[in-house]
Formats: sequence, C-alpha cells, structure tokens
Amino acid sequence: MINKKISNFISKLDITKINNNRKKTLNSLINYIRLNYINNPIYLNFICTHNSRRSQLCQILFKTISSYYNKSDIFSYSGGTEVTEVYKTIILSLKNIGFDIVKIKDEINPIYHIKYDNNNEPILCFSKLYNSEINPTNNYIAVINCNTADINCPIVSGATKRFVIPFNDPKEYDGKKEEYVEYNNSLKEIARDLKYILLKI
Repeated sequence: MINKKISNFISKLDITKINNNRKKTLNSLINYIRLNYINNPIYLNFICTHNSRRSQLCQILFKTISSYYNKSDIFSYSGGTEVTEVYKTIILSLKNIGFDIVKIKDEINPIYHIKYDNNNEPILCFSKLYNSEINPTNNYIAVINCNTADINCPIVSGATKRFVIPFNDPKEYDGKKEEYVEYNNSLKEIARDLKYILLKI
C-alpha cells in the first residue's frame, strides 16, 4: 500500500486546473494507448536531455500514481540523450511528498533506491541513456519531455510511437532563492498531468 503522505498528495492533485490546450497534448497519448494497448501491458519511456530532472520525475510519479490506481499493467522508464546525474533538488522534492530514498552508490552519477510503499521493489534512479540496458528495447512508447531532446532525438529506436509532452524546466532556478519552491511546483505539475493520463486510459 502506498504510504499515507504520498496517497494524500495524489488525491489532492486537481486535474480540473489543466487547460484545454494542455489536455489536447495529453489526449494524443491517451488516445493512442486506448486504441493500441487494449488488454496489453503498456511501457512508457520518458526522455529528456540529461535524465536528471523532468524525465526522472515522470518515471517515478507515473509508476507511483499507476500503483495508486491499481494499474499493474503499466510500466515506466526514463532516459536521456546524454548521461549526467539526478539533480539533488529532485531528490529533496520527492522526499518532501513522502518518498523513502536511499543513496546506494555515492559517485559522480549517484544511484538511488526510491520507495513509495513497503511492498514493491524500489525504483532504481540514476541518470542513463534512453536506450540503457535496463530500459525496454522495443514495443514501448517514447514520451519526450523537453525541446532539446525533441531536436536531438527525432527518431527513438524501438519505440512504437513518439510523443512530445514537454514540461517547464526547473533548472533555470538552480542556485536561486526560489529553487526549492519551483522544483516542488514542477513536481506537482508533472504529477497532475500524469494523474490525468492515468485516469483516462
């Protein structure tokens, strides 16, 4: 069972605040899944340039919210077009809403175990390429989360379909007094949109 703090966070996400233009973007993915994945497992690979912020949040939150709604046949992954590291404030923002996070390797590109309950295996979190060996190699949906990755990754090998669903980059607030607040806002925005998707498929 998902821990209470995370459950409360998910339950309070207000999808009615998503504007119509944004819904059109999200509905393109929803409609594709409805048409092509009836009674079949769904694999999504969220991709941004560095796999350090938005794509990590998408993978972790999509997995968590799908579990919240008991959608056991949906699997999420993430990757980038280059390897860096998961940015520290992403970890802090996830901890803030209730995730249990343990750093299992402290190196240039740290590796984290991220848990949303006590029953499931932790999510393995580190920066990696979208075609990393731990990600699916075919029959998955590529979801591009930033404009740079959209340009640098026009073709995603192995993907059945490629969608561009960008999110605002909180990186612009790095080192500023608003950093922590803006990262939390980005997390909420991503979680809200993913909740909408999961409620509609």
